[in-house]
Amino acid sequence: MKISIIIISKEYNGGLNNTIKTWKNQSYKNKELIVVTPETKKIKSKNLILIKDPKRGPSHARNLGIKKASGKFIMLRDSDEFSSYKKDKNIISDIMDEIIKKNADAANISFHYPSKKKSFLRTIINIKDTPHSNDVFWPIIFEKKIMASGFDENLEYGEDADFYSRLEKNSKNPITIEREMFNDSSIDNFSLFFKRYRWYGNTIKKYIKKTKDFKPAYLMLLSIAFVLSIFLSFYSPIFMIYGLVYLFCFYFKKINFMKYFLKKNMLLEFLCYPFIDVFSKLIMLFYFIKSFFS
Repeated sequence: MKISIIIISKEYNGGLNNTIKTWKNQSYKNKELIVVTPETKKIKSKNLILIKDPKRGPSHARNLGIKKASGKFIMLRDSDEFSSYKKDKNIISDIMDEIIKKNADAANISFHYPSKKKSFLRTIINIKDTPHSNDVFWPIIFEKKIMASGFDENLEYGEDADFYSRLEKNSKNPITIEREMFNDSSIDNFSLFFKRYRWYGNTIKKYIKKTKDFKPAYLMLLSIAFVLSIFLSFYSPIFMIYGLVYLFCFYFKKINFMKYFLKKNMLLEFLCYPFIDVFSKLIMLFYFIKSFFS
């Protein structure tokens, strides 16, 4: 069965070449690669379907790729997801084998593993984005026919969550595959980190208004409460209780990954990640509130 791998990139960079190479070299033969990027002429790789992106956001870019896709199954990837490990050449084959065997129309992966990089921040972000629990419908591959409509082009934040929630309603036989799949992040420094979460904060209002999902706002408020508890604990130890409970909840949810991070010598990054997450939520909260007055 044919699979269409759609890669979107908001700008051309060296990472995009690595991503194309990763998915082009997959052992699964019956596939097509569709790359949506503003600068198609710079891509020298052959046997690709290139679509020029008019820079109207990730939803529009993915919709362009989906419209062009001729495969029965769809796989959506970002431009910063690549791997140099030989074992990762069988990702699609492993997933498609399970889909065919179980006659599934969508396949989740149990979790992603982070790639340790020279950038300490990048490694932490990879950990933060890593877990995919079995109760979350976020398929790595899905059958095109269960897609009633594409991504909402009015959304910039939460466009993927909105899309997959609608996809879940049409899925008759989703499966979860217990295997690792690599995950990478384009964030190498605090400048890019700040830019990313400022963008989320500026665009989250539309998502909440459409979906009535107040979870992002709730998580941002929990983060500011955590910061306040740290400062107030200097005046009274009782405030420290909230901070400790907050951290316990973070680490407890990720306890299944503790062994993996220890094995990869990534314990320090793992311990730092809730603090980086709080920082990101505070940036989002500031721009989220600001968006109401702009």
